[in-house]
Amino acid sequence: MPIDSLDLFAKKIMLVLPQRLSLFGRVENNLLTKIASPAQNVEVSCSELPNGKGFKCQTADGFTFAIVDRNTTSLHGCDAVLKVDDATTLEAVEAELAKRNGKWLLPKPLKPTDLPRDDATRIFETVRSSWLDALVLNEERYERAKLVRPGLRVPQIGAVNAVRAHWSVSSKPATIVLPTGTGKTETMLALLVSERIEKLLVIVPTDQLRLQIAGKFISLGILKDAGCLAPSALHPTVALLKSAPKTAEALGRLLASAQVVVTTMKAVGGMTQELQAHLAHGVSHLFVDEAHHIAAKTWRLFKLQFGDKPVLQFTATPYRRDGKRLDGKFIYVYPLRRAQADGLFKPIHYVPVHGNDENDTDLKIIERVAEQLTSDLEGGFHHLVMARTRTVDRAIELHAMYQARLPEHSPQLIHSEMAGSQRAQALRALRDGRSRIIVCVDMLGEGFDLPDLKIAALHDKHRSEAITIQFVGRFTRVRQDLGDATIIANVSIGDVSERLRALYAEDADWNHILSVTGAARTERERKREEIYTGFSDLPEEIPLETFEPRLSTVVFKTNCEEWSPDTAAEGIGKNSTIIEGPFINDEGRLLVFVTRDEEKLRWTTTKSPRNVEYNMVMAHWDAETSLLYINGSNLKDPHTELAKKLAGEDVAKIGGDQIFRVLQGFRRLLLMNLGLSETQRKPVRYSMFMGSDIAEQLETLPGNRTRTLTNLFGQGYIDVDDYDDQGNVVGTWPTKSTIGCSTRGKIWSYQSTNSFSEWIEWCHGVGQRLLNDGITSETILRNVVRPKTLEALPPDKVPIAIAWPERFLQESEERIEPLASICSGRSAA
Repeated sequence: MPIDSLDLFAKKIMLVLPQRLSLFGRVENNLLTKIASPAQNVEVSCSELPNGKGFKCQTADGFTFAIVDRNTTSLHGCDAVLKVDDATTLEAVEAELAKRNGKWLLPKPLKPTDLPRDDATRIFETVRSSWLDALVLNEERYERAKLVRPGLRVPQIGAVNAVRAHWSVSSKPATIVLPTGTGKTETMLALLVSERIEKLLVIVPTDQLRLQIAGKFISLGILKDAGCLAPSALHPTVALLKSAPKTAEALGRLLASAQVVVTTMKAVGGMTQELQAHLAHGVSHLFVDEAHHIAAKTWRLFKLQFGDKPVLQFTATPYRRDGKRLDGKFIYVYPLRRAQADGLFKPIHYVPVHGNDENDTDLKIIERVAEQLTSDLEGGFHHLVMARTRTVDRAIELHAMYQARLPEHSPQLIHSEMAGSQRAQALRALRDGRSRIIVCVDMLGEGFDLPDLKIAALHDKHRSEAITIQFVGRFTRVRQDLGDATIIANVSIGDVSERLRALYAEDADWNHILSVTGAARTERERKREEIYTGFSDLPEEIPLETFEPRLSTVVFKTNCEEWSPDTAAEGIGKNSTIIEGPFINDEGRLLVFVTRDEEKLRWTTTKSPRNVEYNMVMAHWDAETSLLYINGSNLKDPHTELAKKLAGEDVAKIGGDQIFRVLQGFRRLLLMNLGLSETQRKPVRYSMFMGSDIAEQLETLPGNRTRTLTNLFGQGYIDVDDYDDQGNVVGTWPTKSTIGCSTRGKIWSYQSTNSFSEWIEWCHGVGQRLLNDGITSETILRNVVRPKTLEALPPDKVPIAIAWPERFLQESEERIEPLASICSGRSAA
C-alpha cells in the first residue's frame, strides 16, 4: 500500500538517487559488478521514520528505502537504507543528494563468491527474461538544435537492424563501421538486450577502453534515459577481466559468475591456448571493439576458437597501416559524409601555419592556440587543447614552450615514459578544468572520451590516413554546450601520402577530404572482404589472406557466353598438380589455385630427383568486356592452355603493339628497362637496355624498319580515382606506380597486393586501355621522360625543385649539402 495512503503528512519530492549495487566483489581476482538500480532522478513519497531520525520513502513502483544520517544495521522496515550526511530535513536531503553526497548502506551487495552457481544461473535467466521485448528502437529527434525526443541515433538503429538481419541467415563474422563518436558502445548494449545474449565476451585493445566499456555494460548506458529500454529491464552481471585465470577450473568459476566479460587481448594472450579455447567455449557471442586490431596474429588465432559462434567487429577505420585484412563481412557501413550531414560530427575549421623553421612554426602554432582558446571562451565554449608531436623529447620541449607562453591555462604533459600516477594526475587536471592544454606524443589512448577537446595543435603530422581520421574524430564529438572543432597544423609537407598532402594544403577543406578519404579506404576494404567471403571453399594449408601476388596479367579476348572455372585442372601441364583449390568466387568471377610443378634436373640425365616448385594462379573473367585475365607466379607459363579450358578454344591473347596502350595515363614515365629486336638477320638479334638514360634508344625507332620495340618497364605517375559510398568519383590522387609490358602479352608492375579485389580493379583498368583504339603507341612513347646530362646549370633558369634519385633518399648516410654552405665552408646536416 502506498505510503501517502497511510500517512496524510507524506510529501512528494524529487531526489537524485545514487547507483545501487546488488552484487560486487572479485572472482579469481577479477572484479564483478551488478547494478540493482542506476543513478536516477526519481519522484518519491516521504514521511518521517517513527523514531524521528530520518525519513521513509517509496517510489511509484513500490520500492521503499529509509534515509538516515548515520551508520545502521537496521532496514527500518524498508527494502534498503540510504545514508545522507545531513538528513535533518527533506530540503537538506534533496540538496545533499543533488551534490551526489549519498551512499547506500543496506542491503550490502552480495559477493559473487557467496552466490551458489545455480543461483547465479537463475539470476542470469531472470535478467534475460526481463529483456524480452524491452528494447524499442526510438530515433532521437531534433527541432533545429533542440532535442525534442531522446532515442538512438540513425547509425545505431541501422547497425542493430543490420546485425539482426545478418544473424537471421548467418553466424559468420561480421563487421560494423561507425565513425568515431556515433555510438558504437550503445549499439553493442542494444544488441545485448534485444537479442537477449546468453553470455558475451567483449575484447578491447587497451586497459582504459576496458574500464570505459565495462562501465557502459554495467549501467546499460543511455538506453533507459533515451526511452529505448523499459524501466523493468534488469542489469547484467559484468566481469572486468584483468588477471587471466591460470586453470580451466578458475576460468570456469569466473564465467559461471558473469553474463558479460570485458577484457583486452593482452589479458587473453596471457592464457594458454587450452584456456583460450575454454574461454571461447564458455561464451555464446564475441564482440570486438576497435576491430582494426583483429588482424594481429594473437587476435586472429583466438577468434578462430569461436568457430560458428556469432562474432561482431566494430570499428571506425576498417583498415590497418600494415595492409592486413580485417576479415568479417561488412554488414553495415555508416559513412563519415552521412555523419556530417546528420549533425553527428561538428564541422572542422582548419588553420594552416608555417614558419621559417621548426621553432618558429611551433611558436606561431602556440600563438594561434592562444587566440582560438580566447575566442572560444569568449563565445561561452569551455574548450580544451591537445598539442600533438612525434617524440617524447619534442613533447618535453613543447610543454616548456606552452608553460612559458600560456601559464594561465596550466599546460600538462603526458607521454609513455611517465609514471602511471603522473599521467593520471595530468588527465585529472584536464578533466576537472584546472588545465586547458595537454601536450602529448599521440592520442590519449583509443576510446579516450573527452568531448571538451575541441582544439588540436598538430606540431607534427601523423603519416597514416587511418590514424589522422581517428585523431580528428576525438575533436568532432557533438554536445549542445560545445562549439566546432579547430585544427591548427604545421603545413610543412614532409614525407606523407598524396592524400595527406592534400589534407595539409593551405586551402584544404578537412570536412570534405576526411569524408572522401575514409569512404574510399572503407570501400576498398569492403570490396576486399566481399571477395574473400564469396569463395565457396577455402584452402587448408595456405590461407588465401596470405597471398600477395604482384600486379601482373596476361589478357585474352574471349567469345564465350560464360566461362568454366571448374575445368582449371585440365589446363595445367602434365608435370603439374593442383594441391590447393581450385577456389572459385562465382559472383566475383575469380578463380584461385596453387600448383606443385616438377621438372627434370638440367645437369643430369637421371629422372630423379626433380626440381619442385609451388606456384599460384589467379584468373578473372570480365563478362562486360569478354576479357580473361590470368596471373601466375610461374613467369615462364603463357597460360594459353589454361585460357582455352576456361573460355574456349578460340581465345586470343592480346599482344603486339596493342600491348603498349597500357602506358596511357602515365605521366613523367621514366624507363628503366627497354628491349629492342632486329627484324633483319644481324649478329645481334636482340638488345636489352637498362638504366635511367635509355630513353634515347627510342629516338632511333621512328622510320627505322629494322628495329622494333618488344618490351619495356618504367616508373611514373598515374591518377587513381576515389569513390564515395554511392559509387561516385569524389577524388583523384596522383600516385607513383610502375608498369611493364611485352609484345608477347605479359603486363606487370613491381607492386604487389594482398587484395584480390585490388588485382581485379587493376586488371579492369588495363583492359579498358587495351580495348581503346584511340590510343597509339607513338603518342604514348612521345611522353616518356628523356633525361639529359647537364655539365652546368642553365644560366637563364632557376631550379624550383629537385627530384632526387630514390637511392639518395633511402641511404641514410647520404648527406646533401647546399651549395651556399659548401662555398662558405659551413657543413649542413
